[in-house]
Amino acid sequence: MRPGPSLSGPKTTLLLYGLIIATITIVVGSTVWMGQASDQPLPVKAELDQRMVDVPDGSGARLTDVIVLTNLSGDALPKIDISINAQYFLYRDSPLAPHEELVLPQSIFSTKSSLRFNPDNYPIQTITVTGRLPSGARGVYEMVIEDEASHATEE
Repeated sequence: MRPGPSLSGPKTTLLLYGLIIATITIVVGSTVWMGQASDQPLPVKAELDQRMVDVPDGSGARLTDVIVLTNLSGDALPKIDISINAQYFLYRDSPLAPHEELVLPQSIFSTKSSLRFNPDNYPIQTITVTGRLPSGARGVYEMVIEDEASHATEE
């Protein structure tokens, strides 16, 4: 049996450190050279409102806190994902038609562990909408709700 090339303990350690440093250098270098990925704006508008919404049990309509999402473009927007405070989500596979207004009760948003959003207990700070643009690129719309109490002046 013929012995093959072998590395001693210190040489193996130096080789591993060199590979780690080379990997980090490549990742950092490509980030600096290519820049960070940026999303294109999604042509939608989101509003907080209260509207009459049909109750699932069929007993009529009830005044409910809603998010009204409007497609501002002349193209359908497939695959819209909406989040409240980056914690409560709604995934929609059907496209949002051109100039369509979508009324979504806030209570239908849920966490990944299926906990429902309760608008009475939690204030909405951000609404983020992501979707695919007709070009195939990802578009993002973010609405930040200012806390009115933080802007109050003392008298």
